[in-house]
Amino acid sequence: MERKIYAVHDRDLKQFLTELNLLDEIVRCKIRCPECDCKITLENIGFIYFSKGEAKICCDDIECFYKLETRKRRKKEDEETTEEETEVVQEIERQSLEPYSNVEETQTDET
Repeated sequence: MERKIYAVHDRDLKQFLTELNLLDEIVRCKIRCPECDCKITLENIGFIYFSKGEAKICCDDIECFYKLETRKRRKKEDEETTEEETEVVQEIERQSLEPYSNVEETQTDET
């Protein structure tokens, strides 16, 4: 398996956070970890991820990373299940709309 890993060197971190408009908020301790609610500082940034177009920062506690990844994986599995269910429903609807394609028509004489 091949994975891409994106990293920012410590010497570039402040510039990177400035570009994301997050540096001031971190310096003022206004950002909290979404998992454990600890204050994010320049010393405890674990990773940055994007959710709904917005940059989020998680602390460096490996448990927080694990919880976030587990929740993200479950959400993805749920979305995949929903897509499969939708496809099955659409197929059933398509079949039910076909006017008796497998039934032969017979005529009866009523006299």
